[in-house]
Amino acid sequence: MKLVLLIVQTKDAKALQKGLVENKFQSTRLTSSGGFLREGNATYMLGVDDDRLEDLFEVVKENCKTRTELINVGSIDMPYQPLEVRVGGAVCFVLEMERMERF
Repeated sequence: MKLVLLIVQTKDAKALQKGLVENKFQSTRLTSSGGFLREGNATYMLGVDDDRLEDLFEVVKENCKTRTELINVGSIDMPYQPLEVRVGGAVCFVLEMERMERF
C-alpha cells in the first residue's frame, strides 16, 4: 500500500475530486498554498493499493491540466513586464505505507 500526496491548483481541485469519487478513491483534501505564484492549492492524501496506483495516475492526468498564464514581474528598479508561466498539472508524491486503519 502507498500513501499518495497530490498537490494541485485550486482550479483543478473540483474536477479531480469528482474523478476520485467516480473511481472509488477515498481521499482527504487539505487547503494549501505555495510555489512561485503563491496561488491556492489543494493537497490530497490517499491510501492506495499498489495495483490501483496507475488507475489513480490516469484520473489525475484526466483532471489536472497544465496551462500558461501571464503574470507581471518587476520591481521598483525595473519596469513590470508580462511573463508567461506554466501552471496547473499535479505534483504527486508516493510513499511506502506500512499500515492504514479506518476507525
